[in-house]
Amino acid sequence: MRKIKIISLLAGLVLLAACGGSSPPAIQPIDPILPPIQTYEDDPYDVGQEPTPAQGGHIHVAMPIPQTLNPLLNSDPDLAQVLRLIFEPLVVFVDQEIVPNPIFVRDITLSPAGNSLTITLRDNVFWEDGSPITSQDIAFSINTLRNNAPQTAVYRPNVARLLSHSIVNDRTIHISISPTEDILWYLDFPIISYEYYRQVPTTNLRATRNMHPIGNGAFRFHSYIMADRMELIANETNPHARPYIDRVTALVLRDFDDAIHAFEQGIIDAFAHYTTYQGRFRALGKEQGGLLLSPYVSFMGFRDAYLRDITPNLIDWDVLLSRHHPNARAIYTSNNEEGSLELLAGQSLRVIVNQDNLKGIAIAATLYEALEVVDAALALDVLPATQFQAALSSGDFDIVIGTANLGIPPAAAFSTQTIGSLHIIPIAFRDQFLYASSQIRGIAAPSNNIFANVRDWFVVSY
Repeated sequence: MRKIKIISLLAGLVLLAACGGSSPPAIQPIDPILPPIQTYEDDPYDVGQEPTPAQGGHIHVAMPIPQTLNPLLNSDPDLAQVLRLIFEPLVVFVDQEIVPNPIFVRDITLSPAGNSLTITLRDNVFWEDGSPITSQDIAFSINTLRNNAPQTAVYRPNVARLLSHSIVNDRTIHISISPTEDILWYLDFPIISYEYYRQVPTTNLRATRNMHPIGNGAFRFHSYIMADRMELIANETNPHARPYIDRVTALVLRDFDDAIHAFEQGIIDAFAHYTTYQGRFRALGKEQGGLLLSPYVSFMGFRDAYLRDITPNLIDWDVLLSRHHPNARAIYTSNNEEGSLELLAGQSLRVIVNQDNLKGIAIAATLYEALEVVDAALALDVLPATQFQAALSSGDFDIVIGTANLGIPPAAAFSTQTIGSLHIIPIAFRDQFLYASSQIRGIAAPSNNIFANVRDWFVVSY
């Protein structure tokens, strides 16, 4: 006996967003909105009219209401994206390779045995308050993630292979590691200032300094109005790293639908979205950008470990990926299908998926199709978010299709077998696409962060 129950089907999307804060230092009035820098009567995409980068301009992005603006205590992966405007990580992506961040890191050297690395900072690099960036800041950031960050903090998994560290001098730190070929992925976290944050209570996410960040990024925090907006201005502390754009306003939007409508109406200028919606924005002339290295992974989750071990044998993974993740490579193979059929015979299997997860609904339908060969009672339930969460919490399901941020690096994500008590099979990273207004130029090739090359962005008007 089989049934499919569709309770409701709505469009869902993921937004990469921003953040806010309150300020201990006195806040100076912000300049009025800056005028456009260059004006073109025709489309500047036309040959011969490609603009030259120039300083100035003002862009808008979206943000959720933040619990904290301390990037190491933050648990919201979407908020983490925009906090990268204020804080630089130790490593960045260049030509799809992960390398030391040239803004403030001179070199990262791996020992011949692969069990330690040495980070050397550049000379004369500073926090936005003018204090120097030192190896003490790296040590403090690692300790904050390991000892003080919430278990759910976005970057807490990054210190899993950083075993111990010792400061050599102000510019050099030695870190003992658990050997892995992808160790640089684990350094993809922001660092924070030891002098500024050392006395801040980490248990109070909204402590004054946790809501008034001082960083080393392209922009510096100016002000935050609760549930309204955050204002950022260009960080001129390190002149070689000053962005072209002068000002960023991060608008607080109620939900994902509001964000997508805001982009369509020109209220916000750039965000990342699943490529499922490329056609929608292409029609608006808002498709410039490129694929991003998404942290989000589609997965199948199972209430019992034995179901996780049996179910993959009944799935044609090449078919599933070609339908739903065409750029992904199959990492599972089907085997012992007959034995799996026998083990599942006579069972009742409930598959659940959040109605906002369109990709998940499509994957669930393919899974249901594969399981139809089983002599079992099948139910596919597409649930509203509250009912979906209730079913997950109560264990009222057998299989769940979901999307999760499994952290870094990719190899570690795909070796993940559990999320809490849920036994999972990671399927593939979800493609995301960076969309930007045609007034923003200088957007680079793919990276893992929407604002990775924001210093090269510049504003035109036509």
